[in-house]
Amino acid sequence: MASPVPPPAGTPAADGGADGKARRPPDRTSAALPPTHAPAPVESVGGQRVANKNEYICALRATLGLDGGGGWAAQPPSLAATDLFWQSMQGEARAAAAKEPLLASFLFNSVLNHRTLASALAFHLANKLASAAMPATLLVEVCREALAGGAAAASGHPALGWATALGADPGAAAAAAAAAAAAAAMDRTLRLDLLAVMERDPACTQLIDALLYFKGFHALQAHRVAHALWTTDRRPLAYFLQSQVSKRLQVDVHPAAVVGAGAFWDHATGLVIGETAVLGNNVSLLHSVTLGGSGKKHGVRHPRLGDGVLVGAGATLLGPVTVGAGAQVGACSLVLEDVAPQVTVVGVPAKVVGVPGVAVPALHMRHERPVGVPGMIPGAVPAGWCAGLRHLDHASL
Repeated sequence: MASPVPPPAGTPAADGGADGKARRPPDRTSAALPPTHAPAPVESVGGQRVANKNEYICALRATLGLDGGGGWAAQPPSLAATDLFWQSMQGEARAAAAKEPLLASFLFNSVLNHRTLASALAFHLANKLASAAMPATLLVEVCREALAGGAAAASGHPALGWATALGADPGAAAAAAAAAAAAAAMDRTLRLDLLAVMERDPACTQLIDALLYFKGFHALQAHRVAHALWTTDRRPLAYFLQSQVSKRLQVDVHPAAVVGAGAFWDHATGLVIGETAVLGNNVSLLHSVTLGGSGKKHGVRHPRLGDGVLVGAGATLLGPVTVGAGAQVGACSLVLEDVAPQVTVVGVPAKVVGVPGVAVPALHMRHERPVGVPGMIPGAVPAGWCAGLRHLDHASL
């Protein structure tokens, strides 16, 4: 549900306190996030005025068709909404260039000189991961092919129109439609990943911070390029890109690993994810996390993480274990068995010690002491509590 637009500056509050004085209306905020009042990097998003980072995030969520509480939209955003997202980032770049003229050339080449977000990201990744064997001029085309298909899809995917106009066979039209759907999905995933950094990392004050400087985001998007290469049977090139990411960013993720949308890799140094690992949507991983295999046989041998899982720094998960949706794994824990949904596990080996205290721990990034459950035996999951947790109010926790 869209957040209400705040009244213009100087408008009296509608309600008053017991002392008769007008009260300032509460800031618009995402129910899934703790409030923050850091200044917004731009003045407006699509004509909607934003006063602080929290309002900025809510406006960006609206452009993606998301509600204010971390929910997923039933329909993808319109072309205009997607454009507003990229236009906001260009506004950030212009404001940064005006504030720091020494970076004007860098910001122009990296952001302002590109027509789409995917093009800017491809340029940045190519320059970061290029080598003598694969110069940036070649690598940028590889990245664009994997990431910038969303630009074609956003304009209606001309290949589909051409195929229809020329009377092409139904198979060609179906292939073009499938390409358009895949491109639109990649476009949306990229924006959800950027939004995840803004929402979950207080050090990120604007979207271009993540795009230009945050290594975890770079490693994640490089993996998405490598995964696209892997799934289209360009495996030697996928392995090459994985090797470059490992060398330059100290992140080793097999190209075959599946990573859902809205992922957040905080710092990411030392992160290792194996070939058959599967991560759901809105999963947050900190540095030095290992999602490793067990044994040397082929088949599923790596962890599977549900939606909204938070894994603390230095945690190790080994073998084909399943971590349920909304679960939390404490820092430096060793997970060797399945973890139930919406529990907190800590220790070596990891045992259930309570519940996260929030319904989606990956969104809050809270690593403090878990909430205990009365009468709970350590390591056990109390019957019936899991359903009751879903009604908890994020703002009260």
